[in-house]
Amino acid sequence: MDAAHAQLHQWSGSLTALRPGLAATFGVAYPGAVALFALVQAIRLSDELVPRAGFFLLLTAAGVSVTGRLLCKPILTSALAIGATVAIDALAGAALAWQAVLLEYYWGQYFAEDPAHLRTLEHRHQCCGFRTPRDKAVPPNTGKQGTPCHKNPALGYGHPCRPVLEEVHQSAQIGLLWFANLLALYHCITVWYDVRRWRTGHGETNTLRPGYSRIQEIEESEHITMPVPEPSGPALFPR
Repeated sequence: MDAAHAQLHQWSGSLTALRPGLAATFGVAYPGAVALFALVQAIRLSDELVPRAGFFLLLTAAGVSVTGRLLCKPILTSALAIGATVAIDALAGAALAWQAVLLEYYWGQYFAEDPAHLRTLEHRHQCCGFRTPRDKAVPPNTGKQGTPCHKNPALGYGHPCRPVLEEVHQSAQIGLLWFANLLALYHCITVWYDVRRWRTGHGETNTLRPGYSRIQEIEESEHITMPVPEPSGPALFPR
C-alpha cells in the first residue's frame, strides 16, 4: 500500500511539473486548430453563396491568439480575441437572419454578371433555378445558347437550388458560431488560469491598500496589551 501511495505521489508530482508545458502547448495548438478550420472553410466556401467575412475574422482572431501566446501577452490577446468573437457573432447572426435576402441577391447578381458560377452550383448540387426550376435557370452550355436545365430531362435536375443553398449557408454559419464561441470560452479559461497563477505566485495581498494586511493582522491577534502610563505627579494617597 505504501509503495502504491509513493508511486501515485510520484505521478502526481510529474503531472504537476508538466502542467505548465501542457498548458503552453494547448495554448498554441487549440487556436491553431481553429485557424485551420477557418482557413479550410473560407477556401471550401469560395464557390458557394456564403459570406466569408466571419471566417476571415475568425482566422485573424485565432492567429492573434497564437501570436499572443508565443509572445507571452495573454491578457491583451484574450481581450482582442473576445472582441473579435463579438463581431463574428454579429456577422453570423445577421447572415442567418437575412439568409433569404442574401441568397436571392447573390443568385440574381451572378445570374446577370457571371452565369458560369451558377452553372457550377447547379451541377454540383444537381439542382435547377433558384426558387423553382424555371426561376433564373442557367443554360448548361457557355454563353446564351443552350437549353436551360429545366428543359433538359437528361440532366435530372428537377428540384430548385434554394433549399440546398440554404442548408449549406446555415451549416456554415452555425459552424462559425460554434468555433468562435469556443475560442472565446478558451480565452476566458486562460485568463482565469493566468490570473490565478499570478496570484498564487505573488500571494493573496491587497495591492490597492498596502497597510490593510498589517491592520488585519493586528485586529486578528488574540491579545493586545496596552501599556499603562505611570503617574507623573505626587500620589494623592501616599502608601
